[in-house]
Amino acid sequence: LRAEIELNSYVYACAMNWAGESAESDSKPKNSFVKESFESRWFDFGYSLEALLRAAKGKKVILIGMPILPDVRAYAQQPKDDLSPRIEALCQKYGATYINLLPVIYKMNPKVWPSFYVPCDGHFNAKGEMLVAKTLLKNPAYRDAMGLRN
Repeated sequence: LRAEIELNSYVYACAMNWAGESAESDSKPKNSFVKESFESRWFDFGYSLEALLRAAKGKKVILIGMPILPDVRAYAQQPKDDLSPRIEALCQKYGATYINLLPVIYKMNPKVWPSFYVPCDGHFNAKGEMLVAKTLLKNPAYRDAMGLRN
């Protein structure tokens, strides 16, 4: 029962999110795009990503950096993105494309940022998914991979 509630309850997720925000109200928002946040996991992530790109040789691969709301808020306080250059280097090495949505969302009005996310869980809502779709449809590599005319 506990696992069911912790893993599948929206109310539980919202309560935990609220509690976390309350406890950290004086601390800076976390940015998962900075080295300090991902460095300890980079070896495994980088290894897996490189294996995926090697296995997809000859196919069109597009990786998309999708920030959650705390990423965008933290980036606003300190515009730092150490993750994207590493992913871009791997993509360049294997002929893949990386589309980073962090700067796309960041350059919008900060008051609208929350309107792209489902409260409490970090996923895009319908408005956020529409933003992603419009952004991807403007990208030539994505259009080419999908067989869309430019």
